[in-house]
Amino acid sequence: MFNAKTWKDGEFLAQQFLKNAGYKIIETNSKLAGAEVDIVALYSKRQKLAALKVQFKNNQITKPTYELLKKQAVDTYVFVEVKARNSLAFGAPEQAVNKQKQAHIKRFAQAFIIKNHLENCGFRFDVISVLVDGNKSKIEHFVEAF
Repeated sequence: MFNAKTWKDGEFLAQQFLKNAGYKIIETNSKLAGAEVDIVALYSKRQKLAALKVQFKNNQITKPTYELLKKQAVDTYVFVEVKARNSLAFGAPEQAVNKQKQAHIKRFAQAFIIKNHLENCGFRFDVISVLVDGNKSKIEHFVEAF
């Protein structure tokens, strides 16, 4: 059963989660090309470079890999589908992002990229799963989910 409060709370929590992780929210609940996406966010080249620097300093990547990834870093537009539920009775929230929903989001993204002349930027598709249980919530971020 659809619960508008859970959906609204989930979207708010997802936006806060992304902001706290350094993303810039560009649009929410945006419609284009007969499709809708919950959040369009920007993960900037600067953020990406900072994360790479941390990985390199923590010996998670080698110097050649670090140098290569630095050269490839670009602003990345992230198209995010948020799924929120108040129980696992019908499965985990992220399981609701089926192939049909993915196709809708991809159609939106293609139109968004063309409309805003972002052909030279990176892009990806993420899913944020929110499980709301009273005053508690569990958020999972699936980067490059599809």
